[in-house]
Amino acid sequence: KAPQTVFGAAAYQLGGVIAMFMASFLGEGNVTALYLAERILEFPLALVGIALGTASISNFSYLIIRDQRCELKRQMRQVIALGLCFSLPAAFGVLALAWPIMESFFFHGNFEAGSLELTVRALVFYTPLIPAVVIGRPMLAALNASGRATQTMFISVISLAVLILGTILLLSFFSLEAITISSSLAGWVNTGLLALLLRRCRVCCAPGEQPGGVFPWKSFAAYFCFSLGMFAGLIFMQMGMEQLGLGAIPRLAVGVPLGAAIYLGACRLAKSPELQIVLDAFRKK
Repeated sequence: KAPQTVFGAAAYQLGGVIAMFMASFLGEGNVTALYLAERILEFPLALVGIALGTASISNFSYLIIRDQRCELKRQMRQVIALGLCFSLPAAFGVLALAWPIMESFFFHGNFEAGSLELTVRALVFYTPLIPAVVIGRPMLAALNASGRATQTMFISVISLAVLILGTILLLSFFSLEAITISSSLAGWVNTGLLALLLRRCRVCCAPGEQPGGVFPWKSFAAYFCFSLGMFAGLIFMQMGMEQLGLGAIPRLAVGVPLGAAIYLGACRLAKSPELQIVLDAFRKK
């Protein structure tokens, strides 16, 4: 089932191609704005999402072959919690620093103020896609390892349909934002359907066990609150630096370490088990 596996895993990449194609009909500058927003988005996605999915698939396959479903469920919850621990602050950080990020990297030469604003708007509405892709990758890995590549392929088709139909409907109210909003919505539809399939097929359930959710709601609530606090801190920091007349590069240079300090400090105070796992892994090395 190699073709189904490849197609099911390529929902995000195919969505990017479709989004770029639809942006080409919106006028000058829209394709470039979407392209630049995607490049910024791919950094946290590659750093967290692809890494988690790649690291999970071999271990999940081993547990499924040995029919260790309870251990699979425990590890699935742990991997999703790890994804939330790093993808939520990444999304809120990009959202808070969207303007200085784009201005620092791209507002040079012939890149005008109107182009900068368009690119920032594209990035802002793309950020909800980050946690959706990150936590969807380990679910996809477990489902493919359990021989359900055909079902994951159909889920990818549904998510791409959501992207296309959502864009068509939203173009009456927005321009480029219609594509990025629909892309984020399609990403969450894909992840939600993967979670539903995981539960319905009892991939993470031992024989006779009632199907339980693998989504760590308490971890989600905690990391969402920590990320929201970091977001507020970054917004206030930028307001203060703007009053001092400082530009995008100083705001970005201060914002990244400040955001990391606020978020990691909150995680340490709350004794985050996911952060401890990462720290322990670095100590062993």
